[in-house]
Amino acid sequence: MVGPPAIRVGERTYERAIDITTEYRALVAIRVRDAVTGQPVYRARLSVDRPGVRTGTVADGLVSVAGYPELSFPDPTATYPVSLTVGAPGYVSATWPENVPGGGPFPVVLPAVELNPLPVELGGLVVQSRSNRTAVPGATVKVDHPTLSVVALRTPLRLPHGRNTVVRGMTVVLAGPVLKLTADVRAGSATIALDDPNAVAAGDVLCLDWRQRLELARVLTPEPARGEAVLEAPLGRSYSAWTEMKLATLTPTGPTAHLDRASAPAAGLLRLDGPVGGEALRVGAPAAAALERAITGAIADAQGYWALAGVAGVREVRLKPVAPGPPPPPPPAAPRVTWTLDYGQPVNVVNLQLAP
Repeated sequence: MVGPPAIRVGERTYERAIDITTEYRALVAIRVRDAVTGQPVYRARLSVDRPGVRTGTVADGLVSVAGYPELSFPDPTATYPVSLTVGAPGYVSATWPENVPGGGPFPVVLPAVELNPLPVELGGLVVQSRSNRTAVPGATVKVDHPTLSVVALRTPLRLPHGRNTVVRGMTVVLAGPVLKLTADVRAGSATIALDDPNAVAAGDVLCLDWRQRLELARVLTPEPARGEAVLEAPLGRSYSAWTEMKLATLTPTGPTAHLDRASAPAAGLLRLDGPVGGEALRVGAPAAAALERAITGAIADAQGYWALAGVAGVREVRLKPVAPGPPPPPPPAAPRVTWTLDYGQPVNVVNLQLAP
């Protein structure tokens, strides 16, 4: 904008000199897509840690930051390291470093970025059939995918794991006396109080709520004098006092696989590069610091309700309920439900039946 050649202030007149000519414009632009569907993410926002910039959404998942290039990137011969963050309602934000040339040309268009939808919970009621709506406590729910190798976890992982992390199927055998918690313990705690702390040793694996086989936890250090045991990793669930547990022996079985994509803390569904066997998984190499063990599949509680938390990374899953106990004579095939995940709903309710 061109102003008057002189400015009068009181009794004085000042000549105006042009110091800089600049234009307010887009500086950095990037297209944002849904990592599951590949569709544009609307209402995404981009932020850059440079002064004098404002974020905005253009259209079809294209986001940008705008400002005056000469103010935000004043040296046209320099390269500016910046930190970019893209977020949107219902998605996990992504932050990464980039280099922006001070001389442009602006806008600097960066490669598209994919955002993962926030995980959802799957759950519902397992009944006998369409005509017999009797609940089935103890039924397990197996999860797979039409084309991908996926494994659902009864209790989500507690730690992050990178792509290509080793995953191995494990058999689980429970033995020894029944141990009990003597105090409530919250999810995230790595210390538990036991009625017989002398019954555990460093390296032992405990199966908490052993009848439901909810969670596996490895003992780091027993502390008998305090009636406690310190665990290698924080618990993923909360437990009340007198929850029962047993020692678990885990044995590798089946082929070795790897994570097909990185998993965040609280991940309850893993994408692998191949199938694995066993009732449980070991995630991480045996000597890795971030090593976890988890039972697979969901189990119905005393009222017949099942749930899986931390489900994300796929568009759909297939669900099949299995009756508890020894395999009975085969009934009519239980309907396998293909469920398209609704990431707009924190809880997806899916009721299942053992027979048509």
